[in-house]
Formats: sequence, C-alpha cells, structure tokens
Amino acid sequence: MEQLPAFEPVPPGELRDRLNDAVLRGTKTATSRLAVMDEMAGTPAEPPGTRVRLLDSNGDAACILEIVGTRVLPFGDVGVDVSAAEGEWLAGLDDWRTAHTRYWTSRLPEIRAYLADEHWDLSWETPVVVRFFRRVGG
Repeated sequence: MEQLPAFEPVPPGELRDRLNDAVLRGTKTATSRLAVMDEMAGTPAEPPGTRVRLLDSNGDAACILEIVGTRVLPFGDVGVDVSAAEGEWLAGLDDWRTAHTRYWTSRLPEIRAYLADEHWDLSWETPVVVRFFRRVGG
C-alpha cells in the first residue's frame, strides 16, 4: 500500500479489531475522538481529500481511507447522523453516547496528566472531532 499517514482511531486490541472489521464491511463510515486526544496524539483533523492507512492491531495497513469530511462539535451536539455512520454495533444516539462516554472516561488518567488538570472531566461541552471517511483501497 502507498506510504500514507497512519490512522489509528483507538489503541491496538479487541476494540480496534472490531471497529476495523466494521470499516472493512462498509458499515462504519465515521469515527469520533475527543479533540484533546487528537492533541495528545499529535494528529490534527485531516482536511477532506486526505488519504490515510487504517492500521490493524499488528500495525499493518488494513485498508486506505479517504477523509470526506470533518466536524468539531461539543459532545452534547453529536447527532444521529454521527451515531449511524459509526456503525451498526451502536443502536442509536443514546447507545453512541454511552459507548463513547465509557471509552473516553477510561482514558481520563492520561488526559488529566496531559492537561495537568486532575479535575478535568468529560462534559456536554467537550469538543469532539468527527471524521467521515470512505474506503478507497486495500
């Protein structure tokens, strides 16, 4: 595969494998990440047209994605369009919020350390980066 930037929405493991499988099946066409997590990873939101290599848990390219749109919005403003694009494993917006709250709060210690703020917490106003994509290769 082309030498494109690596794209790793979540750390290697069972969750990455499940999400990548949904991308490969075409049922997942978006991913959401806290803006602060993009900062921590040094990966600003890619502009539309950017192509990236979606990495599997072994660090190999699973496929090539093209970013077709990016939105930054408060957690509380994420809508059903995002939850639907995230894949069939989520049963609507409430399920999307529950799943993402669970995952993002599991990362609180590293976020708080990065921000040097032991009281930081996820709120309705927390910025979320939503990347919409399409599979173009691999």
